[in-house]
This record gives sequence, structure tokens and C-alpha cells, in this order.
Amino acid sequence: MQDLEKVSTGVDGLNDVLMGGYAVGRTTLIAGGPGSGKTNLALNFVLSACARGEPVAFVAFEESPKALRRNAQTIGFDIASAEDAKALILIDASLPGHAEVVGAFSLSGLLANITNQINKNGIRHLVLDGLDSLTRLNNDPAHERRELQNLNRWLVDSEITTLITSKSHEDP
Repeated sequence: MQDLEKVSTGVDGLNDVLMGGYAVGRTTLIAGGPGSGKTNLALNFVLSACARGEPVAFVAFEESPKALRRNAQTIGFDIASAEDAKALILIDASLPGHAEVVGAFSLSGLLANITNQINKNGIRHLVLDGLDSLTRLNNDPAHERRELQNLNRWLVDSEITTLITSKSHEDP
């Protein structure tokens, strides 16, 4: 059996636990309670990839780009510089607080945008931060399941290294 190629998480101790880091071309879910450090863990991955010259797309479902830049400063990462160097493409997928959802959501437009960024900028890594805030908007479990299956199929087909962060409201 062939060993999986790995990419650094950006956290040395975590790389050791994961026997080298995240699996290249695969998807990893980071789940935890609110404020548990999911986004910071994802930002460490982004920082590490950008430092290696590997472009990343970061899709933010909860935080505005301004808030994300401010939070990244707490771990010493200047997102604006990475954006200017085209090492990081930040995609704002957050909904305004006053937004009212009408009808079912679809990820197809977002996936088309990400596909365009992959082709245009040579994106090798993807972060979907706070994906649960999008899926929570749907009151139809069957539709939500189909959308997540479509996302999974797209991720498998794209062979892009992906981190998904999601809130977990259940006790471990």
C-alpha cells in the first residue's frame, strides 16, 4: 500500500500526531464548539501553505474579511500581504445579519467561483470556514444532504487539499 502524501498543518505537534500533516488532495473536517480555535487552526494551515508558495482559497461563511484579517493578526499572519501576493484568495460568503433566507440554498454558484479561482490562480488548498452556518439555513434535511453530497463529489473530483471547519454543538 502506498503512503499518503502529507502537507503541513502549520502546527508542529499536530503534524507529529497526524504523521506528517493533512493528506494531500483529501478533505479534513475540524469540528468543535464555538471559540475552540477552529479558524485559528485553519489559519495556521493557510500561513504554512502561503510560506511554501502554495496558493490557498479561504471561503469565510461567518466572518467578514475585515474580522478575519484582524483575527489572523493575533497569530502574526498578515492576510492582506498574502492577498496582495496572490498567495491567498479570500472569498466572502458570509450573510448579513439582517438577511432573510427564502427558498433552498445551492452551493453551485460558490463552487463555480472556487473552480474559477483554482484555474485562474493555481489554488492548491481550500478552507471552508464555518460551513455549518450555511447548512443551518436549510430547513429541508433531504436538500441539505444532497447539497453536502454535491460538495463532497466536487471536492473528491477536484483533488484539492481542503479543510472544513464546523461548529459541533454536541458533547464529545
